Amino acid sequence: MVTFQLVETTEEILRYEYYPEDDRSAAPGIIVVDKTRMAVEMKKPAEKDFFRPASDEEKAAMQAGLNSMREKRGDPPLPQDILDKMTQAAGKYVYLDPVMQQIAGAFYSGSPAGDGKVE
Repeated sequence: MVTFQLVETTEEILRYEYYPEDDRSAAPGIIVVDKTRMAVEMKKPAEKDFFRPASDEEKAAMQAGLNSMREKRGDPPLPQDILDKMTQAAGKYVYLDPVMQQIAGAFYSGSPAGDGKVE
């Protein structure tokens, strides 16, 4: 579970802080929505968040997806060494990613999120 709160609203940005397991004794992560660029970005991961590298199966699925898109455009598949380099650093922050998805989904649908929680 992760909680988040809207801590700043201006004409240009929305700034959120998020707390893994609602632990407010540790430094929060910071997510900023740039209204002018229509972008949602992580500025700082929470102190208690961590990056989980993608599994070999997840990397293989990403590589298959890349080549599937290329095939639809009529391009040849990428060589395996290029695919390996492209997916080498793949992974996600355990707590950040679901919060960013919720904040981005709300923002892009026209109803920016306030405070919230993701189970």
